[in-house]
Amino acid sequence: NEIDYVLVGKYEGSGSKSRVYSKSGATVLVNINIVDFRTGCKANGAGYQQYDFLIDAIIKELWLVEMKTTNSQSIMYGYAKSNSAAIATGRTDGVKTPSGSEVSNTDGKHAMKYRGIENLWGNVYKWCDGINFKEEDDGTERVYICLDPTKYESNKYVSPYIYVADTVYDNGENIVKIEYFDKFPLLGYSTEEGGSDSTYYCDSGYNCGNSVLCVGGSWDSGARAGLWRWAAGDSSSAASPIVGGRLCYKPL
Repeated sequence: NEIDYVLVGKYEGSGSKSRVYSKSGATVLVNINIVDFRTGCKANGAGYQQYDFLIDAIIKELWLVEMKTTNSQSIMYGYAKSNSAAIATGRTDGVKTPSGSEVSNTDGKHAMKYRGIENLWGNVYKWCDGINFKEEDDGTERVYICLDPTKYESNKYVSPYIYVADTVYDNGENIVKIEYFDKFPLLGYSTEEGGSDSTYYCDSGYNCGNSVLCVGGSWDSGARAGLWRWAAGDSSSAASPIVGGRLCYKPL
């Protein structure tokens, strides 16, 4: 359905599975699986949810129109060259422009923001809801999506989830081609890989088994981080110090 607006949390999610927040100066919530993060976001009330593949598609379209490149790290590298841990939220509060980085756009050791959204890539991966992947016996990786945020559920491959396409299976190379789903021309997924960090989509992606999606890359991803960094290799029960999420809202 067409809606008037979408609200995307300025900061990566903090808090707990009891309730997720978007606050400056907070410790980023990690070591939490996609199911518990979904629960923590919904605890804020009707319309609240975690970041999803539909919001991600909108942001990609905005970026392409504004920046005219799929090489997101050529504009802002993001906090992706660290060997320590995630940084706290609010590092870009002093950046007065809607998009930009603290101190440096290029060294990989400073937070970035795009249209006010801090660490859209880098720092930690963000769980991306509403899309599930199912590995068939022949190795085919099938993509299933749901268009109703109130019905998001991991490990589901029947209604309200619908099968839309097959995607590249588990080679972890840089994305070369994205096919758009027949019924949803603004949505797509990688079908060819083998590029580099400076060609085609300039980010890598992979799929592995029955899995869910996280995006953006983390503090140690280096050139693999970016707006087109898609990682679909974790189960819905997986939790990691490099994966968190983001609180969002849709006026349903």
